[in-house]
Amino acid sequence: MMDGPWSTFRPRCAMSTNLKSKPFKTVREKLIGLSLESTRKSYYPQLRSQIEELKKAEESYRLLFENANDAIFIVQDERIKFPNPKTLDMLGLNARQIADRPFVEFIHPDDRDAALNVYQS
Repeated sequence: MMDGPWSTFRPRCAMSTNLKSKPFKTVREKLIGLSLESTRKSYYPQLRSQIEELKKAEESYRLLFENANDAIFIVQDERIKFPNPKTLDMLGLNARQIADRPFVEFIHPDDRDAALNVYQS
């Protein structure tokens, strides 16, 4: 028996008595306790609602990114990693050709120092 402030601490475990429930299929489900079946049953309506909202927002941003009339891209390690179709069209290159070169090559020489300062900060 432990002494001190933790002497009354008793770990508790919850066990399902429903023998008809399906066993967890993955380690993640075992750890979290959420199987696909349980989330469908509306045990977690707020979570499901938030997931749906995130999916809608992701789809909206994806459509904006893919259909924009401006060049939009993500730079990582001084390379353009994720160009939208308009970027490729404006540069006349494919994604592989762009990824092999530093992004500053695509910036006007007068603006390169300012662009690098913004990128590095």
